[in-house]
Amino acid sequence: MAVRESRPDRVLLQTLRLPAGMGIDVGLNGTVPPPAPYHWLPSRIRQASSKRRPALAASFCARRALSRAGYAGTAKVKTGPDGPAIWPEGWTGSIGCADIGAVAVAAPSHAGEWLGVDLSVPLTELQRRWLEPLLATRAELEALTSRSTETLSLLYSAKEALQRALQPLLGEIPDYQAMRCVRMDGEWLWFEPAVDMDPHWPAQRLVKVRYLSTGEWVLTVVASLQQID
Repeated sequence: MAVRESRPDRVLLQTLRLPAGMGIDVGLNGTVPPPAPYHWLPSRIRQASSKRRPALAASFCARRALSRAGYAGTAKVKTGPDGPAIWPEGWTGSIGCADIGAVAVAAPSHAGEWLGVDLSVPLTELQRRWLEPLLATRAELEALTSRSTETLSLLYSAKEALQRALQPLLGEIPDYQAMRCVRMDGEWLWFEPAVDMDPHWPAQRLVKVRYLSTGEWVLTVVASLQQID
């Protein structure tokens, strides 16, 4: 599916079929035609330095995701280079940013125990060759439908989303190979823990990550409300 809109939130909500109570917001810089970077942001953020703009864009998406999830407060989501974002009391979420844009998901903390999201561009062939041995074991790669650059881009994005979901609970970022992909289909990738993560991720519990890929960008979302045992 090709999505050309700069703010395709309605399309994403319909396509991803996110659980009730979750909010999502995404801003895409776009490539066809090439608009000014972050053209979808308020002018005060567009005028920020290029170093600060990605984090400000992620915070902007986070506030909109909270609003879409039903948050009516005024507290801001605090983001920084170290550690996960700090959300308003009673709420949880996840943010991601890349050259292509920014994304955020949010939900009441009682409705989504942990959330993770990632937005990225597909890997280049050189990146795929470099990342593959770090990203997955040979047995894990054999469980995938293929070892193409497109498939490895999905796996990379999914594991980035899982890392963001697990970091606030574990107090550290788990390695890529701590999460083992056991199968995939046209909408989901299923994972199990490859190391001890009890009680947050019990052994043998499958966690599924929803993905959407357009050829220009990859979006992955994981939420506890989507999980199966």
